[in-house]
Amino acid sequence: MVILKGVLCIGSRAVHDSVASRVIPLYHDSPSLREAVEGLLVDVELEPTASHRRFQALLADASVGIICFRRCSAADVQWLRKMSRSGSFHSACVAVTPLSLDRLQRLRGIESDRLHVVWAEEVDERLVDVLAEIEAWHDDPLPLLGRWLLAASSPHQTVAEAIERTCGLSGDRFSSPPVTTVIELASRLGLSADSFRRYWREGVPLTCGPKQLLNWAALLWVARQRPQGKWDALAKQAGIGRRTLERYGRQLANCTLAEAASDPELLKRRFREWVAAVSEWPGHPGPILD
Repeated sequence: MVILKGVLCIGSRAVHDSVASRVIPLYHDSPSLREAVEGLLVDVELEPTASHRRFQALLADASVGIICFRRCSAADVQWLRKMSRSGSFHSACVAVTPLSLDRLQRLRGIESDRLHVVWAEEVDERLVDVLAEIEAWHDDPLPLLGRWLLAASSPHQTVAEAIERTCGLSGDRFSSPPVTTVIELASRLGLSADSFRRYWREGVPLTCGPKQLLNWAALLWVARQRPQGKWDALAKQAGIGRRTLERYGRQLANCTLAEAASDPELLKRRFREWVAAVSEWPGHPGPILD
């Protein structure tokens, strides 16, 4: 596992609109680090606190949090470990701390795709970009579901790879349309469809089979590309017909394509509702997809 480092080059100090529209909890053990972050995020509503308990309570209702450690002591790292084990990192967090060999070694033991690190020495150049990159994931519930599935379960390696591909966690995310059939997906992974379905049942905590997720992925992919083309052409590009796409809309999201076009957030809302309905474990990921 590696610490994700933001690579987006926004070219502006203005914070991404979706970041600026949300309250971000800010834990700090240093007034100077807190002030540095506040100075960079002047358009963002921050909720500063020096309390571990208060920060965790705020994080439960936030899509992203910021943790400023001047010391980043062993006790601080232990707190991060406890939060990780308790599932608090379903919200992504950015840890800001001065660079040192000791801190690098300590953080390396708890790094994950939910914990991003920005060294204090580069906070001016990177914090805004990292926040914007994180928020881009939170704007799309499909990759969030994929991340949650991989974190909450231990599926067979081929199923994990299928989740990464289908949910846009690898490569150029959604530049290419997703595979639309279980047979084709299993073939690309070097498995029979029956073996793939068995691994799915054994390792994925959803009451649905892989086909429903593939259908959702196709529907969301076409909707995501809608500003660049018409439904017919996009459905063909996705490897399905217009009528099949309409059927996916009715069966999965209980809406027509016209309704989806008039309300760009409709399919995302219906997908979140579907996730809540097919999740098998307590504390399903529905809330974190909001």
